[in-house]
Amino acid sequence: MGKKLPGTVYIAFGAILWSTGGVLIKLVSADPVLIAAIRAVIAGLALAPFIRPIKLSWQLPALIFFYGALSTSFVVSTKLTAAANAIALQSTAPLWIFLATLVVYRKVNWHQALPVGLIALGLGAFLCEPAVGTSAMGNLVAIGSGIFFAVNTKLLQKLGRENSIGLISICNLGAAPLIWLLVPEGAKIADVNFTGWVVLVILGVFQLGIAYVLYTIGLRTTTPQKATMVALLEPAFNPIWVLLFLGEIPTVYGIVGGLCILAGLITDTWINSAPPAEQDTLAPTNSERDTVSGNP
Repeated sequence: MGKKLPGTVYIAFGAILWSTGGVLIKLVSADPVLIAAIRAVIAGLALAPFIRPIKLSWQLPALIFFYGALSTSFVVSTKLTAAANAIALQSTAPLWIFLATLVVYRKVNWHQALPVGLIALGLGAFLCEPAVGTSAMGNLVAIGSGIFFAVNTKLLQKLGRENSIGLISICNLGAAPLIWLLVPEGAKIADVNFTGWVVLVILGVFQLGIAYVLYTIGLRTTTPQKATMVALLEPAFNPIWVLLFLGEIPTVYGIVGGLCILAGLITDTWINSAPPAEQDTLAPTNSERDTVSGNP
């Protein structure tokens, strides 16, 4: 029998599939909300075989709602601004978790000062970016995506411990009707051409579906800290694919902001490798990351 691949290899392939979200979304000539709705249906059906009975609680409808908000805001922001901006600002979730903890629990863990500071610095760079076309609105929507990502992370602490792939299917199938309600009246499915449908199937089946399966397989033999670090290939590669295939170049503000946020995430992961008594995790844990990460 051949030697099994290390878990980090599965996670790396999953993260690279996730990273294609930016370029694939930009390739579809359709309303972004319509894209989000169709992708949710396809991804939900692709992962449906993994659905298992789960314990019902109030957190489930809340998770479905915020998952839909996260998915839609990411697609919309990717259409309105540079893909590098959209993925970087979505990754500010640890900052919002930190601020929420500060406000609600009045608790500050100074171990997180450096990563949070770097993420905040990156956010500031994006806010200073001169507006070009719809870029300013796209950046604001992307910031909302980061907040929704943070809410999803906290909700998944209750629901994402087991059968995370099945839960993602439920989230997509549950969120799809809600997203459809937001589709503009003038946006029609008939407007999506053949190429658009091919890309949408790839988005649902591969960029979300198979990516989550690979990530979950990798988690079986990989520590949460290492998995989170490898998964950072997603925000790193997302703008690279858009640059290579569409020629989209981020602004200097976008590059500086993205690098600061990426540095903050790496620093946070490094801090979270300390013993539990010495850390206050900002980044999603393994059970959370395998359900929320990867541009839902």
